[in-house]
Amino acid sequence: MTTNRGVVGDLLDTPVLGELRVRRDALVVFDDDGTIVDVVMPDDPVFAARVSDLDTANRLERLGAQVLILPGLIDLHNHAP
Repeated sequence: MTTNRGVVGDLLDTPVLGELRVRRDALVVFDDDGTIVDVVMPDDPVFAARVSDLDTANRLERLGAQVLILPGLIDLHNHAP
């Protein structure tokens, strides 16, 4: 049984400098440390099986239409007193 978790939703990434890519309904699979271990697109032959396996194991979250997946976005800021 897998310990990975999955999220299905719209993924934004920047494969090259200056390019913003929107990947609709992507399955992002990550391990217990939060590290992305796989990204599977709906046109991949294994997509349905991977989604089904994670869903059956209660380890899948489907994001709503107003939510985006932004891998690597780290909010590092502080507020001065």
